[in-house]
Amino acid sequence: MTGASPAQQKDLSERTLGILLLMPAALLLLVIVVYPIATLFWNSLHSTNPSNPQGADLFVGFANYTRAFADDRFWNSTLKTLLYIVVTVPGALLVGLGLALLANQPFKMKWPVRLGLLLPWALPLVFAGLIFRWFFEYKTGVVNDWLSSVGIEPLQWLFDPTLAFWAICIAIVWKASSFMALMLLAGLQTIPRSLYEAAEVDGATRW
Repeated sequence: MTGASPAQQKDLSERTLGILLLMPAALLLLVIVVYPIATLFWNSLHSTNPSNPQGADLFVGFANYTRAFADDRFWNSTLKTLLYIVVTVPGALLVGLGLALLANQPFKMKWPVRLGLLLPWALPLVFAGLIFRWFFEYKTGVVNDWLSSVGIEPLQWLFDPTLAFWAICIAIVWKASSFMALMLLAGLQTIPRSLYEAAEVDGATRW
């Protein structure tokens, strides 16, 4: 670059390299996140004629949103979604932290423990659903079998709305805590041993 100092040329080249390295991730983000969301929003501003589903969609503006906001089912679904978030996100974090601390212990063979952490996250959602359906099944489910062994009547986990909510939350926490544990484990392994030793010298307990 004419008239630029070597330092400026270096900064420019590093900036160009950074842009080139970020472009694939930015393009991928546009394709798999921005474009679908923009398409979904555009489609939500249109409506299909039920008598002619093959015809052109009609532009209705925010009429679909107005109808949704006036529907009790929309608000009920929104409340249920918020409840799922309140229960499953802290639950997955706490369970994941416990698993990460366990996997961070000085085992002689670490790979079976870490493989066990990875399996729930890698398991397809369909398989996870089938597993927990079997767990909470009324007659032959594992959970009701445990309850019966301690003298508690079997519960209809998948038929009662409240019990079904908690059954779904348990399944989500189980699956999400695996990925959470892997991320927390990666962070725990970056903490140098000297910090633990300094904490012990200062009188810090294990907690």
